Amino acid sequence: MINLKQICKSIFLAVFFIYAAMPLSAADRYSVSSGNWNSTSTWSASSGGASGASVPIAGDNVYIESNHTITVTANAACANITFTGSGGTLNVNLSVTLTVSGSITLNILETGNTSCTISGSGSVSCANVNTGQAVYTPVQSVLLTHTILSTISSFNVSSDINLNSYKSGPMKRYANFNLQEGILDVSGSIISPGPPPKSTFSMETGAESGTLVLGGATPFNVSGADDILLEGVSTLVNYKREGNQTVLDETYTNLTLSGSGTKTLNGVTVSSILSIEGSAVASGTTPTYGAASTLQYKGSVAQTTGIEFPATFTGSGGVIIDNSNGVSLNSDKTIESNLNLVSGYLNAGSTTLIFQNSNTPIIKTSGTITTNSSTNIFFGTTGNTVGAVFTIPPGTFTSAPIINNLTINRTNSLTLGNQMISVKGIVLCNGPLNTAGNLTLVSDASATALIDGSGTGQITGNVTIQRYLPVGFGYKYFSSPFQSATVNEFGDDMDLTYWFPTFYKYDESRTSSGWVDYTTTTNVLQPMVGYAVNFGSFSVPNTVDVTGTVNNGALSLTLYNNNNTYTQGLN
Repeated sequence: MINLKQICKSIFLAVFFIYAAMPLSAADRYSVSSGNWNSTSTWSASSGGASGASVPIAGDNVYIESNHTITVTANAACANITFTGSGGTLNVNLSVTLTVSGSITLNILETGNTSCTISGSGSVSCANVNTGQAVYTPVQSVLLTHTILSTISSFNVSSDINLNSYKSGPMKRYANFNLQEGILDVSGSIISPGPPPKSTFSMETGAESGTLVLGGATPFNVSGADDILLEGVSTLVNYKREGNQTVLDETYTNLTLSGSGTKTLNGVTVSSILSIEGSAVASGTTPTYGAASTLQYKGSVAQTTGIEFPATFTGSGGVIIDNSNGVSLNSDKTIESNLNLVSGYLNAGSTTLIFQNSNTPIIKTSGTITTNSSTNIFFGTTGNTVGAVFTIPPGTFTSAPIINNLTINRTNSLTLGNQMISVKGIVLCNGPLNTAGNLTLVSDASATALIDGSGTGQITGNVTIQRYLPVGFGYKYFSSPFQSATVNEFGDDMDLTYWFPTFYKYDESRTSSGWVDYTTTTNVLQPMVGYAVNFGSFSVPNTVDVTGTVNNGALSLTLYNNNNTYTQGLN
């Protein structure tokens, strides 16, 4: 049998749990003075009321009154923050996070310009930022501004920044958001939603060192009347969405295109660094670059150059390759300053890569250049021959490179690095080239490389020259391209000790046949003199190589006719 006491107890518990399950009503908290967020002496339950209200918690609405500075010293949360007047400051200490589930709003006043500051070394996150109320009707016929200043280290906005400006005849209220330093990460849009009064988003005030990270599909939703000022001294704007974005047609100090998808550029100017990161791809029109600009490729996803890399990049900062999985050129390129190989590699592919004018055309940390047999490499071009004495850094190429043509147009000497460069086409030198023993002229069934004799430059250092023989059997006729090579250069391609002579020189002065056994390895191979060489009895193709210092300039040879029976004018 249930007694009355048990019934009362059951009713009490039911009411208790129902009450406990009900959400608490949001409280309003107004600052009464500057102070610590976590102190009850800072807060009142009403505007102008007495202090002593409880500290704001998640779900509460916070109002920071005029000229009050509220400092957050421990992690905290609330629903919304409103700056009710001018001069308010929200300061968040280092390693502290303030989470605002709703909006941060600066109210407009009719008594004058208004502003507030969000500062500190900590972090603030919110859903929206409103510079001015969403609905407002000006009263006085004057121009007033309302400005949010952001200097906090980390400011994360999960939705939008609304620049709420208003105009009704002579009554104007202009909204400003000034990112002066720190990182502002906006996942939605920066919006100027009203009719055409002017709103301003600026990175060109204060320290001018802010970073703006844009994650929205439409990062800026503004009108032509608005001022978007992004060219602070060391500012950075990063379009980072995982998907397509349109880049605002403005001038940027530093611009990063990251995330993924296509980033569309039209009318963009970059004065310092344009960095392509992630799998983002640039489309549209090529940016205008400032004199001190740099083009950088960075990340770990393989990249291919696009419209961001003009045919000639003139920025003095050069081109930086910092991608562990490599960057491939999509067309012929000229770099007027330098190529900086930080990490990964630049795949030149079947393009022409021209290093123009720079004293140090290649800077290497740990990156490399990858080539193939269709790659053409130029150091300077006709009429552009400046540049100091330069040595290609050791290990510049991914492996011993093979290229098509190598052209030198430099007044001062260029020295090859520590890797053998094999050329399949033409070496043209209109300036001094020191091979350092690392140049090979390749010969195969399709073609034989050569040094273009029209060049005005000198080649020093050893060169290895190949000659492809479609059939190895029998005597072949050679002349030396070198200044002081000896017969020994052929020793690794034939048997100089065979019982029957395999290497002959022709002597026109002999009264009998002019052919003379010339197999002694120290015999000098004279330029413009012919030799007959027997490479054995095998009919398979053979590639002969000889090494020495090439002849430079014009050579002359006296021809003889001793009018003998077998040598009448043969030389």
